[in-house]
Amino acid sequence: MKIAFISSSNYKGGADLSAAKIFSLLKRTKIKTKFYLRFSEITKKNYNLVGSFYINLIRSLIFLPLKKILKEKDFSLNILPSKLLLSLKKENFDIINFHWLGSETISLQEIKKIKQPIIFTLHDQWIYQGGEHYFNFEKKKRNLIFKFINKYLKSLKIEILKNNNVFFVCPSKWMKKELKKNKYISEDRIEIIPYPINRKIFKPISQIKSKKFFKIHTKKKIGLFITATKIDDKRKGFDLLKNSLDLLGKNYLELLVVSSKNSNLDLKQKVHLKNFMKSEIQISKLINCSDFLLFPSRADNLPNVVLESLSCYKPVVAFDVGGLRDVIKHKFNGYLAKPFDIADFCKGIDFVSNNSKKLSKNISNDHNFKEYVDQNGITEKYLKFFQKINKHYESKSS
Repeated sequence: MKIAFISSSNYKGGADLSAAKIFSLLKRTKIKTKFYLRFSEITKKNYNLVGSFYINLIRSLIFLPLKKILKEKDFSLNILPSKLLLSLKKENFDIINFHWLGSETISLQEIKKIKQPIIFTLHDQWIYQGGEHYFNFEKKKRNLIFKFINKYLKSLKIEILKNNNVFFVCPSKWMKKELKKNKYISEDRIEIIPYPINRKIFKPISQIKSKKFFKIHTKKKIGLFITATKIDDKRKGFDLLKNSLDLLGKNYLELLVVSSKNSNLDLKQKVHLKNFMKSEIQISKLINCSDFLLFPSRADNLPNVVLESLSCYKPVVAFDVGGLRDVIKHKFNGYLAKPFDIADFCKGIDFVSNNSKKLSKNISNDHNFKEYVDQNGITEKYLKFFQKINKHYESKSS
């Protein structure tokens, strides 16, 4: 069996990093795999860059003016032709596994032409929406241009998704529920497979040593906010966290803020600012500096940082959105606040801060969670899904 993995990059965001992790696990098995990317920080065997860096950069930036007109940051059209389809045809793959396809990785028209079985691993809602990666979580009024483009893109996607050669991996139960709202997608085409976590890296380590490594000196409780994007990314909800923290006293806790671009945060509490690091070892150390994770996202699927924090036995305060309730058990390993009630989020911070040791112990004894993110188990689930699809198509062609 020969599988193609396709994603915009293997390093830029949570979806791309997840795709790279899944690919690395499957590469160790007997199946043949190749990874097609537009951007990569590393060159490895079985990693195939499509197009030159500068052409790919132009492709990813070309629609920025249109996104500004649409007033939508997380929006992908996928209408530019690419060389990717030719590369896939040459290799004669048994299954094509698509991951995050932003930055014009491949066009929708090209995806329509693929005859082999296709699997979409759904890191967000893009493949069954118009151009949005998350469905209007801000409940914004849309202009006529947006509505026209969105309707056109959705019509293209419906043509793709109705085909019997299209299957789906949903990392969360929530994603599966949202996907099934599309009545032309049947249950037997969907598999729930969460993200794998390397528990040799993401595990409890000395908080004292972790603080010392990052030169953080305090005896107060530390809440961690971490994002691979900018601090003002509306979806990540730092503004909601700020409003929640304003309800707490100045000396209640200290905040460790990690993002791709830091600025003056204007908070009452003392803040330790760090730049986002791609190294899993560094991220694990940052998580272990803290007493708990603060995750105020407005929309999310199954965020890696939540899984990583729980793997380090750090409880999580979050709004009850997306797939978070798959892993956060209210008042057992964290706190799920009512969306987007800042007073309830503040209550969650207070609860987790006062019960962090008890919650950490609960996480350490939660064998279901350890099994849930187990790398071997997730590899096995992917292999079984690939084999099931391949067997189905072999029997059809014979």
